[in-house]
Amino acid sequence: MLPLILASGSIYRAKQLESLGLEFSVVNSKIEEAKLSGESPKSMALRLAKLKALAVATKHLNTLVVGADQVVVVDGVVLRKPGNYDRAVAQLKTQSGQKITFYTACAIVSCSKNSRPIIRAEVIVAKVLFKKITDHQIHRYVSKDKPYQCAGSFKVESLGIALCKTICCEDHTSLIGLPLLSVIRMLEQFDYELP
Repeated sequence: MLPLILASGSIYRAKQLESLGLEFSVVNSKIEEAKLSGESPKSMALRLAKLKALAVATKHLNTLVVGADQVVVVDGVVLRKPGNYDRAVAQLKTQSGQKITFYTACAIVSCSKNSRPIIRAEVIVAKVLFKKITDHQIHRYVSKDKPYQCAGSFKVESLGIALCKTICCEDHTSLIGLPLLSVIRMLEQFDYELP
């Protein structure tokens, strides 16, 4: 089997891939995550996932490279990683009582010296209805969970689940940042043997 690489600096995505019992290395793609003019959130997530995987795959031939990206939208506004306490609080205030859409894309790319890259990619859409949350609850949550590196300041796998009223999606792992059902499907398309 080809060696597997995760093109991400995310500790959350690495933990998700580890949960499948796969051996892989990590190479941060260092792709700038900017939105193109007129680009939909879904298209943005898909483009960035592919770019991240391609950036690493072209430098590491004869491997399978997993790239991912997540775009969070509330009321037409894209929320990226907050980076700090104050921005996390502001994002969560915006989301209180709102329906949030998570577009989580995953791409797997294989490059070899004399052929075109082979790319498989999918986007999972999740709809999350947040409860109405008070300022006190937001500050308590941000202090405890520290979701500074999470799009939309939300960790569903941790205390963030308490902020939700409902979650609708075909793969709940997509909310963490890497849709594992997509990863499994695409690895099987590359004849990669899963444990």
